[in-house]
Amino acid sequence: MNILSVIGSKNKDSITSKLMKDIAQELNKMYTVNWEQIHLKDYIILDCEGCSTCFKTGRCQLQNKDNMEAIINKIQKVDIVFFASPVYVNNVSGVMKSFIDRLCLDCHLLKFAGKFGYTLTTASNSGSEYVSEYLKNVQISLGMKNLANFIWIDLEKKNQNDFTHYVAQQILYEYKLNYGYSSIELEESFFRWRKYFRNYGAYYERKYWNSNFVNNCEDFFEYACEIRKKNKLNLVKDDFSVDKNNIIKVEQGDILNKREYKFAINVIENYLRVCLTGKLRPLFASDFLLVLTEVYPYIKEKEIWDDIGYRLCHDIKESIERNGISEQFLGIISGLGFQTFIVQRYSEETGHLQGFFRSLLKTFLQISSTKAANYLIQKKQTNAKDYDLVYGLSGNLYYLLDFQWSKSEKKEIEIIIQYLIYLTENHYYNDRLVINLHISCEEQFREDEKISFPNGNLNFGVAHGMVGPLVSLCKAYNVGYRVKGIEDAIKKLFDIYDIFKRYDNGIPIWPTQLKYEDFIENKFNGDIRENRAGWCYGNIGIARGLIKAASYMNDKKSELIYQDDLKKILLQPWSNFHLNSSILCHGYASVLAIINSLKWDDSEFIRTVTEGIDKIIVEYESKSDKFFDEMDMSFLQGVAGIALTMLSFIKPDAKFYKLLMLD
Repeated sequence: MNILSVIGSKNKDSITSKLMKDIAQELNKMYTVNWEQIHLKDYIILDCEGCSTCFKTGRCQLQNKDNMEAIINKIQKVDIVFFASPVYVNNVSGVMKSFIDRLCLDCHLLKFAGKFGYTLTTASNSGSEYVSEYLKNVQISLGMKNLANFIWIDLEKKNQNDFTHYVAQQILYEYKLNYGYSSIELEESFFRWRKYFRNYGAYYERKYWNSNFVNNCEDFFEYACEIRKKNKLNLVKDDFSVDKNNIIKVEQGDILNKREYKFAINVIENYLRVCLTGKLRPLFASDFLLVLTEVYPYIKEKEIWDDIGYRLCHDIKESIERNGISEQFLGIISGLGFQTFIVQRYSEETGHLQGFFRSLLKTFLQISSTKAANYLIQKKQTNAKDYDLVYGLSGNLYYLLDFQWSKSEKKEIEIIIQYLIYLTENHYYNDRLVINLHISCEEQFREDEKISFPNGNLNFGVAHGMVGPLVSLCKAYNVGYRVKGIEDAIKKLFDIYDIFKRYDNGIPIWPTQLKYEDFIENKFNGDIRENRAGWCYGNIGIARGLIKAASYMNDKKSELIYQDDLKKILLQPWSNFHLNSSILCHGYASVLAIINSLKWDDSEFIRTVTEGIDKIIVEYESKSDKFFDEMDMSFLQGVAGIALTMLSFIKPDAKFYKLLMLD
């Protein structure tokens, strides 16, 4: 670990200089570090002249007249940068301000991406909080990931030894818990700067942001890694005392054989190692926390993983406080609902953050109810994201129904139910009555859908289709909600699935998406895509959803019919499933998760399970270390879902099934 302190005090005997020296000595007692401290007073730093030459040419016209370039070169060679400044009249010192002003181009380029930042602010009395926040923001503007900020105030009469010991501990603690070079804030800056400077920057800025070096980076995380490579810095965090080789301990159980069990442990531990090595993208932080909470009972070194989970939950809270909550991202697998669920799981496993969870849950209910109320007032054209399981209100309702609510809160639940009932009513489209679940051409997700369905479609899948509203309405009815029209709505949805079910060589299939014209005519002669036996769109997911809906309604006859349908699907050869990847959404893991969620005592499925796991193992072994790079780290589309599916064959009570309506 290489650290550089940039100290902005003009007084060689200042408290700022003394504290930084003592912190370095204290840290070296705990962990071996290479720590260089530079005092800006010892360098010639000319004031920025505001000429904009650096923006146009990439070089400062003062570059050969002072020592600024030497300082920048030192910063580029280290892993951690400490900015330390006394408070001078409610701001940083003059020399520190001159230094920062000369870094303006570096802010526009996020030049110090891939570095971690800490700050120390010292004051006799006032101004420290403002200056500390300013130094933190400067580091973030430069592309550094700020990990912690420390304040010393003379008036508080702290013990200096205690303070320096505490700071040294916190430096290690924050660095140890850090999961990568990026953050949500840095990702936002990267995309904002790239969009702006590609078109509107000065000549050098445009040239830089349009270069292959930048264009080849998918996100800030990748950009930070490339910057570190360029500066010949290690991409993996320094090792600490955490055992990276034996992270979990869990018995094999009766379902998996030795090879399958070894593979399951390998996938889960490799997934967790991504965090330990500092390679976790912020985009997948929530997915990572989901895996962590599921595997938590089997974690060997719980204290460090408890802290990592706490940090990830804290980042969720900080993100909400900074950016607010977008109505576009409320779903149970795609936004506030997902965050609420994983904070709940963390709270259940550790006992921490119960208040934060309850606050999130109430907020989630209020915003979901408000969204449903607005839809009922607007009577807008339906978009699948309004109601579906992944993004929409059926997934939200399904989760919210698990909790005890006050009388007024139940009214909010009823508004969501009313909206789902409204979706089963009719409206005129092209002079024909059609159910409100009809998605018009303009409201379809993809451009290819608009070509295939010029008059819109009806979605039959689990992820984005009518199964979500059906299961959620049935669950609401089961737990006692008797909103006007709920029984008619449930019957209408069951009828739709029964009308459009047909058997192909004895195997039940439903449309994935049905043309408006075919729906009006009650026709299903073919599908726009090969009928895959996946969770999201396939017959296996639909049949599983119908079983659940019938069970909630205590309709034993229908439940047995759908169970028989599902067995016929599952007992086919794997080649008939038409799957070509391992992922949970529409890959091998989706079949395995559905089989395991059923808890059917049926030896007939052993072959299907064994062959499915073997397919995942083959893909894993063929990609080796690239498995975690090429397949993203997310729940539905990436390795998280695969790891959780494998864990579910060892852990008897998989909580993540609730997110898929498989619980």
